[in-house]
Amino acid sequence: MKKKDKKSAKKAKGSEEGKDTEQLKKMNKLDVMQKIDDLKSIQESNMIEGNNEKVMKLANQIIELAIRYNMMYRIKEQEDLLQLMAKKEQKKFFATEIEKECLILNEKYDIFIESNEIHQAHEQIENFKEKYRNNPEFNTLHLVISLLEKDKKTWIKYLSTSQNE
Repeated sequence: MKKKDKKSAKKAKGSEEGKDTEQLKKMNKLDVMQKIDDLKSIQESNMIEGNNEKVMKLANQIIELAIRYNMMYRIKEQEDLLQLMAKKEQKKFFATEIEKECLILNEKYDIFIESNEIHQAHEQIENFKEKYRNNPEFNTLHLVISLLEKDKKTWIKYLSTSQNE
């Protein structure tokens, strides 16, 4: 490619980018509000589909547009949404971590029970409960509830048989 062709290609590319910027500058507040509404509609669809990454990208785009026209309520709305999504992601992360630990503990628990080491098995469960006692997700997870019930039954049976001896 000749130098002239390269230069003209660069100019064309630069002028296209300049046009995008120019178009944004020319957008009046009504156009920006319409664009934000369109983005919010797409954002809501993505929220329903569970596409959190896309929702967050759209929130940032909305914030950028809202900043241009000092639309503080839109900025606040999207910041609140981002914070809510961060909390949901954090809850999901902790729930997954608890479930992983619960699966491992369940295997250890069964080994202790098979070895007739009921006291050690129960102690493992008590430590697990203590570790996550402040986590609101802990008592809502099916795997955890199941393990705690299993321990409760085993522990009661153990206590009742050890008192009879």
